[in-house]
Amino acid sequence: MQGIIRGIDPQRRIVIPKETLMAAGLEAGDLVEVFSDADTVGRPIVSLVRYTPGCCLCGEKTTAVEYSGRKFCEHCILELHSKGGATT
Repeated sequence: MQGIIRGIDPQRRIVIPKETLMAAGLEAGDLVEVFSDADTVGRPIVSLVRYTPGCCLCGEKTTAVEYSGRKFCEHCILELHSKGGATT
């Protein structure tokens, strides 16, 4: 992986090259989550991941399904149903 050097402006922003965004499958207007971590020798790493909303109750992303414009995971659906929150 080849790195590209970019400066950070006074407002602490950085411009990500179009080619890098395209390679990551990101387009203008996409939402991204920003994560920070450290590598094995303690150097900081910043990761950008395309944002995918999860369950509106617990945040779970793997099993979230949309209902009335909101996402719910299977666990929360079952919990709501068991508490009488669902109608038949």
